[in-house]
Amino acid sequence: MHGTVRLIYLFLFMAFGSLSPLLNLYFSRIGFSGTEIGIIASGELMVSVLMQPVWGMISDRYRKRRHIFMVSAFTCSLIILANMRYKDFGHVFVIMGILSLFQCALVPVLDSSVMIELKGRGEEYGTFRLFGSLGYAVTSIAIGSLADRLTLEIIFIAYAVSMAITGVISFKLPEKYADDSGIVRSSPGSLFKNRNFSIFLIVAFMSQASMVVSENFLGVYIDYLKGSSSMVGLAWMLAALSEIPVFYFTGKLIKRYNLRKIIILALILVFLRVLLYGLSTTPLMVIVVHGISGLDYATFSAAAINFVSRHTPDSLKTSGQTVYTMVSTGLGGMVGNILGGTIMDKVGIRAMYLSFSMVILISLIVFILFVKDNSENVRGFNEV
Repeated sequence: MHGTVRLIYLFLFMAFGSLSPLLNLYFSRIGFSGTEIGIIASGELMVSVLMQPVWGMISDRYRKRRHIFMVSAFTCSLIILANMRYKDFGHVFVIMGILSLFQCALVPVLDSSVMIELKGRGEEYGTFRLFGSLGYAVTSIAIGSLADRLTLEIIFIAYAVSMAITGVISFKLPEKYADDSGIVRSSPGSLFKNRNFSIFLIVAFMSQASMVVSENFLGVYIDYLKGSSSMVGLAWMLAALSEIPVFYFTGKLIKRYNLRKIIILALILVFLRVLLYGLSTTPLMVIVVHGISGLDYATFSAAAINFVSRHTPDSLKTSGQTVYTMVSTGLGGMVGNILGGTIMDKVGIRAMYLSFSMVILISLIVFILFVKDNSENVRGFNEV
């Protein structure tokens, strides 16, 4: 099981690393404005907001996790190629929305599979997720270099191939589910009865809105500062590589310190990073700042996955992860992209980064003030 899941993470994030770093730069190069880019990204995320809970409920209720993942991966590998034919805003908006419909199922389903396999050993999650960072690093620099030499459309071919391989490997994705014999199955609404979980969703919404828009417009920012596609790839490669040791050692951090302290540390680092983006004046400065972003992203990601898992009942593990992803990168990213694109068009991309650094600071304050120590876990959930 462990080898299969690590390969899935590797090739899944190779697909993401092929597409995400250069996608908005591609849209900018074919003539889309910042607002249009933000609308496309927000449209994708709106689909995620609507569909992720559905995928989670289907997985938990009908126990078809492997089938959902497999069909989604193969469909994504085909849909993305339509971008090579259509370049007008209307068609691209629809294509990316359909892509998001299936892509939004992949990470929550895979993460929940790992957390169920690792029940009681959730701190080991990072040893699986680091293979995703490795795959992202390899393709982001490779595709960035190829894009400079060939065409930016190479991102769609690389994504399609990597996602197809992911689909093939997923035939062996473990289909294990939480043992809920003797437990009354909780309704999805019971997730929000946990105070820490509910407040954490607010914090995740604010912080991820800022992180998503900061990363989505990174290629556009480097291009604005007269950088190249290979520089964008280099920035993302360094970021992904910096995640690997963090994911590897996160388990030890979680064992030694409680999740609340780890999340506070991660949010402080995210605030400083986004602030430094806004203060950067050359492509090199942006590359350096983004090159160490894995330190905060990997720390927050691994801690958040564990935090959500600890605050959700066994019968709703997949639903808990999908709700978290829906609210954070889905709803948060949707709002962040719309605001980010609008701010960029009106007052400039540097001001956009400075504005969102303040949003992260507010999310940090909310977390410190309102989320209690995570030692108060999910008592009483299974009786709901």
